[in-house]
Amino acid sequence: MKSPGFESEMALQWGILGCGKISADFVSALASSPNNDHSVVACGARSVESAQAFADSYAKTAKPYGSYEEVINDPAVQVGNLILLRH
Repeated sequence: MKSPGFESEMALQWGILGCGKISADFVSALASSPNNDHSVVACGARSVESAQAFADSYAKTAKPYGSYEEVINDPAVQVGNLILLRH
């Protein structure tokens, strides 16, 4: 479904900052978008092992990083989604 006033929907390459349950829900929602044209190209957590586990489970094409800064600096990332708990 196209947004009013736009000629076409824009496919985006996402970087996920924080690899918890809410991020998993977000990635699932992206995958079910009508055109299925969004992709997760990177994910970052406090450890590369956590990011790898997230990628293996929810975003198989995402490159895992052990820091959020690395995700932000990845040239393939067009937009980031910061999903972290506030303590």
